[in-house]
Amino acid sequence: MVSVFSGEVTRTWRFPDSEGKGHEVVLYHHPLTGARAAMVDHKELHKSLGTSSIFHSAETRLPFEAGSMKGEIIILRDSMTTFAYRCLVDNKDVPEATAIASRPAYDRSARETRPGPQLQVFSVRVVEYCTSMCHVDNKPITWYAVDASARLANGQTASTRVHRRFRDFVEFDETLRASLTGYATKGSLPKPPQRKAKFMADHQDDAFLRDRLRELDTYVKKLVEVPHAWLSTGAPAFVGLSDAVREYSVLFREKTLGFTLGRAPPKADGALPDFPAFVSEVHEDLVLRPGDLLSKVSGRTTSNLAFQQCVAALKYSSRPAMLHLLAPLKGRDVVPPPPPADEEKNPFM
Repeated sequence: MVSVFSGEVTRTWRFPDSEGKGHEVVLYHHPLTGARAAMVDHKELHKSLGTSSIFHSAETRLPFEAGSMKGEIIILRDSMTTFAYRCLVDNKDVPEATAIASRPAYDRSARETRPGPQLQVFSVRVVEYCTSMCHVDNKPITWYAVDASARLANGQTASTRVHRRFRDFVEFDETLRASLTGYATKGSLPKPPQRKAKFMADHQDDAFLRDRLRELDTYVKKLVEVPHAWLSTGAPAFVGLSDAVREYSVLFREKTLGFTLGRAPPKADGALPDFPAFVSEVHEDLVLRPGDLLSKVSGRTTSNLAFQQCVAALKYSSRPAMLHLLAPLKGRDVVPPPPPADEEKNPFM
């Protein structure tokens, strides 16, 4: 049960369908205000936005479909001050992800039904900071490089380096605490570095940045020691790792980037691709590989841009420029998306 004074709560349920495909259902709920929303397989659940507070009915049901399976999220008001949450799929209770992760190692059911990413994050360090220029407002952005490694289900090790802003760490910590509200694990989480007002400290001063780097590194090192935390929604992805995808980032200081962008083809059902541009050719010795998707420019997603807007963002932005890309995890086959016959390429990189 969760108290109305606990702050925002996140609950995650993961389960396979009859064909073995994994699905994820996430509920966001603020017990005090009652505000709620839900996601099914990373898409907003229709009609899930609303309010379920102590002043509403004792039970709220949010029906959903995941593949061939039907289910519902249930928000239960146990009393005037507490809430509980359930997820039913085909009329069967699905254990909440954190609840399973919190079972002791000798619990056989925990080992057999453990949900979530089939990887184990075992090393995270914040190793350096750098500055890029935003392609939208031309203002400087400070980034902290996060080096992470995880063991995959097949026994291999995957590693990546991804850059995050300080505010990304703050939002990550808030999300993590929300997902662990109501569980003892939350008490084991380390305290994140505190925000400092700009009028009290120069955020571009090297001494300030070195101190913040050290604080962030201490935070993530302690967080690795709380293994259950990495089964929370979005935790491995924050450090650039997931079951199928590795996120990495590269700071480009020169005007010429050394690679060519290609237009991503539509999906098999004719829908627009999640990201409009991918690395088509690499002309220099870079960590980029053909087929990698361009996911962010200056930390801003490219999912809402057209292909030519991606090209313009790279061509006309000031340097240094920070680019984030998505690639298959180490140990998986890298298969670049097949270009259409009239593939557009960017000749300016």
